Amino acid sequence: MIAEQQNHTSQQSHGSNAAAAGSDGSGRSHRLRQEVGGNNEKKKKNVMADEEFTETGITKDLHMAVQWLRVNQHLFKGSVEEPWYLTLTDEDQKKALLQLSQAETNDEIQLAKEPFMFHFEYPFSRKGCEHFYDAEGNTGYIAWRLKTVQRNNGCSRTTSDDKCERRGPRTERVSSPTEKQLEGDRCQEAISFLKHCSDPEQVTAKMKSTFQYRQKMIQDPEKSSPVLSLFPRFLDTKGLVLQDFELLFGVETASKLLEKWDCTLKQKVIQEAKNLTQSPLLSCLIQSAENCSTCQEDWDRDMSSLLLLVYLLPPPSSGNKKFVKISVREALDCVVRFHKSCCSFEEVLGSTQTTQPYILAVGTSKSSIHDYYIAVDKWLIPCMAKSSLSAFDELFKVHYVFGISYDAALHNMFIFLQATIYNIDVGITRESPRVGDLRAKFLN
Repeated sequence: MIAEQQNHTSQQSHGSNAAAAGSDGSGRSHRLRQEVGGNNEKKKKNVMADEEFTETGITKDLHMAVQWLRVNQHLFKGSVEEPWYLTLTDEDQKKALLQLSQAETNDEIQLAKEPFMFHFEYPFSRKGCEHFYDAEGNTGYIAWRLKTVQRNNGCSRTTSDDKCERRGPRTERVSSPTEKQLEGDRCQEAISFLKHCSDPEQVTAKMKSTFQYRQKMIQDPEKSSPVLSLFPRFLDTKGLVLQDFELLFGVETASKLLEKWDCTLKQKVIQEAKNLTQSPLLSCLIQSAENCSTCQEDWDRDMSSLLLLVYLLPPPSSGNKKFVKISVREALDCVVRFHKSCCSFEEVLGSTQTTQPYILAVGTSKSSIHDYYIAVDKWLIPCMAKSSLSAFDELFKVHYVFGISYDAALHNMFIFLQATIYNIDVGITRESPRVGDLRAKFLN
């Protein structure tokens, strides 16, 4: 019956506005505004077609997007990943949502949506509300939900993602290192010298002068030699990963995680994790992050708080045929694994099938770690510092230094770190609505 009413409403609207609608869709946009704002069009509001909304492009304006959400909030019920503003439990925000649904004038709408603007705005993007809806890239919560509705209804629609690029560790970047870069025979001589050199100062200098050669090698799919085979000093000289990342992005970007985590982000992550459905492992991580745990089998405060990001941005549940679904508990092992100091490295590396980077924490217990390594395809790269936060920092940077794509299970977490903490490719990286919403919460 609703479908018949939709067809009847659509036919009436097209008949009355055919003369006004031009090739640019302005007539339809005007009609849609009348449907949303008119006091006597409530029946038309409830059956507004998804296709009409996407074709008009009126959602470029946040004000109209909020109006559309008010009219069509019934579409969002029952979703597995419902946006935060449709699963509110706070009584004040529930009241605000009710007020928003009953608002008629522009002033009333503006007043009613104020409690939600805290989460809508993102200060580093162009408009501040792309995670809600971005007309250029056809991304955000509204586009995401419309695609879900169309898929469930058996409808297919081709969308363009040209404006929203797949940027990340595999993206070729232009860098201008201050150190003179070697080329040709002189570069090959330096590479041969590095294979037998053990002096840290000379290794550091030669690695700087061959930086651009490594970057070209990483971006060239025809290069068969692994970087770690050609540059073995990564495996016994600490700090080379940090040096290459700094040459790639600069000192300011390289230091962002260590500067931001303790002072601004850690407590926000802990508080957000408390709002999740609690499990024994999640509760244990929260206690450790708050320094309330005395168990030696728990990670330290920094590592526990960082692992909470995996709960806040869990592995994708479905939709990617190439991705094998795993649990959050399994995803935690993709970030860090404990290795007892009395055991051999060959044992743990031999039993690991993944080629993705992860942290290998070596010590007598999880709370007493004396060395950190980054495991990459059965190679071990020693971390510069002995703190879990610094090890996590190097884990992120390894992806860019060696051009390794993010682990599919941790993709959302790393995209969040990339855009929110390191500010790399902000506004031009494709991300899920969950990532955009969490970033907007933390930065407001």
